[in-house]
Amino acid sequence: MCGICFIYNTANKSTETSVIESMVSNLEHRGPDAHHVFVHENVALGHSRLSIVDIEGGKQPMTSNDGRYIISYNGEIYNYKSLRSELQKKGVQFNTHCDTEVVLNMYITHGKSCLSQLRGMFSFAIFDKETEQLFIARDRLGIKPLFYHWNGEVLIGASEIKAIFATELVEPRINPHSIANYFKFQFSVAPYTPFVEI
Repeated sequence: MCGICFIYNTANKSTETSVIESMVSNLEHRGPDAHHVFVHENVALGHSRLSIVDIEGGKQPMTSNDGRYIISYNGEIYNYKSLRSELQKKGVQFNTHCDTEVVLNMYITHGKSCLSQLRGMFSFAIFDKETEQLFIARDRLGIKPLFYHWNGEVLIGASEIKAIFATELVEPRINPHSIANYFKFQFSVAPYTPFVEI
């Protein structure tokens, strides 16, 4: 289990490093082994790591070999070794043995269609410095959580809701409709969470 978080400001306003660091701090229990952030103008990615695969080499957020792409990833890809082998046959060079680098290179090679080849549980954010686009995804069942807030200008996301509130850019307000659903079904019905605009 790891924790990911991100802030993406479409109005090109810069993000304070302290804000993403506060988000990561709120996810420390998900990954006590390492905490790192990446900040580039209007985008920030954070990661709280629980080291399991490639303990020494799996630092995140991870940057692609050419420096163009950056990923913050939480999950486990069961077929990552076979995907890695296929990518190597196409000339992709790897610096680590972790599935994070496989996910990153799958996206670089296949774009969003890479999702159909990932077998496992995951949530991740990948930023492309050249196009300035942020791609976010999670597994189809939502085993690895990914919560977000979008106000039309700023996208804030994280593995847990409290990390979003740690930015102090979103006010915690209870969603009564979702709470009612929780008592009826024992869970919040998508796309709602217990909080408004999350």
